[in-house]
Amino acid sequence: MLTPGQLLRYLRFRVLRKANVRLPNLSVGIGITTRIETDQAGEVIFKGRAILSTYTKIVAHSNPERAGRVIFEDNVHLGDYSLILANGCDVTIGEQTIIAQFVKIIAINHSFMDRNILIRNQGIDRIKAGIAIGADCWLGAGSCILPGVTLGDGVVVGAMSVVTHDVAPYQVVAGNPARVIKERR
Repeated sequence: MLTPGQLLRYLRFRVLRKANVRLPNLSVGIGITTRIETDQAGEVIFKGRAILSTYTKIVAHSNPERAGRVIFEDNVHLGDYSLILANGCDVTIGEQTIIAQFVKIIAINHSFMDRNILIRNQGIDRIKAGIAIGADCWLGAGSCILPGVTLGDGVVVGAMSVVTHDVAPYQVVAGNPARVIKERR
C-alpha cells in the first residue's frame, strides 16, 4: 500500500509525464483524475500555487503555426469536471481566480463559412483565438468562455453563462450570451 506522499508522487508522475508542464512551485494540488495533455510544443505553466480538482482536463496542443499554452498565475482553483482547451493559442488565468465546476474555457474554434468545403477541412479560425482571464475572477458553475474573450480583473461570470465578448474589469455578467447585469463595488 502506498503512503499519501508516495501516492501523490505516483499521481504526479502518471498525470504529468511526457507533458511540457512547468512547476516552479511544487504546491500544485492535482485531483486523482486530472488529465493534462500537451504535444511537443504545447505547454502548461504553473507560476505559483494551483488546485486542479477531480476530473479536470487541460489541453495545450500546437497547430502548424503556433504552440498552445495554458498559463496559471498564483493561487488559481480549477473546479471539478472543468476543461481548458488551448490548441495553437494561449489561455492565461490571473492570480486568485476561482473556476467553479463544469466550466469550459475553449480558446479556439473551427472555420465554417465555406459551404463547399467540409467544416473539418476548413481549419482553425485564427481571427478569434486565445483567452485572457484577469486576476480575482470567479467563473460560475457550468459557464463557458469562448475564443477571443478577455475578462478584466475582478469579473464575475454567472452560472451557466456563455461569454462571447470581452468583459470590462469588475463587471458581473450572466446569461446566454452573457450580458452585464451589475458592477462590483
